[in-house]
Amino acid sequence: MAKSILGRKFDFGFRMDLMRKDVRLFLAEAERVGVATFAASVVKQFFDHAVAKGRGGQDMSRVALELEALAGVEIARRA
Repeated sequence: MAKSILGRKFDFGFRMDLMRKDVRLFLAEAERVGVATFAASVVKQFFDHAVAKGRGGQDMSRVALELEALAGVEIARRA
């Protein structure tokens, strides 16, 4: 997926709303069995943000555009 994002091709092939659902299921199961998942909670928040902005039907790799907008930077290759 990194090559796609660096190449500005956001076509990984999996919808953002489905990825959000999967992350939510993962977090629920992790909580049920008592496993800490620190980073997954943050990942879920990024997908929640993108879906709330109406981007749920877009490719999940487009979450990178949301991260760029929040940070005020563009993800790019090093020169």
